[in-house]
Amino acid sequence: MENKHEQHSGSENESIASLISKAVRHHGFGELSKAEALYKRILVKDPDHLLAMKKYGVLAFQLGDYLLAEQLFDEAYAMAAFDEQLTVNLVLCKMKLDKLADALPLIQIILQHNPDNKLANRLRSEIALPASDLVE
Repeated sequence: MENKHEQHSGSENESIASLISKAVRHHGFGELSKAEALYKRILVKDPDHLLAMKKYGVLAFQLGDYLLAEQLFDEAYAMAAFDEQLTVNLVLCKMKLDKLADALPLIQIILQHNPDNKLANRLRSEIALPASDLVE
């Protein structure tokens, strides 16, 4: 019984670097519930852990929880210097949530940094098409 307690307290003191490494590994192997538990644990220990926010956002998106993914990506976006992949992920969430007016300025930011970004160009045209259909 004491061994279990020692193991538990040892895991409580596990470094964030070790936790993120394990979470990313579980995520990569498709063990999403294990990865999610670890991402949550990291964010309890360090609510501003940028990598955990971004990775947990990706996982939430994969699980179809677009509101949670958007929240995590929004928080990370507010904290980080421009990160093209993070911005693309945030755009994709906003599009899934039908927040096209919020997505378009982000697409424009991506294209300011990288005019050749094929995904951003495609997404911009997808958002622009419905608006052009409304014009008579």
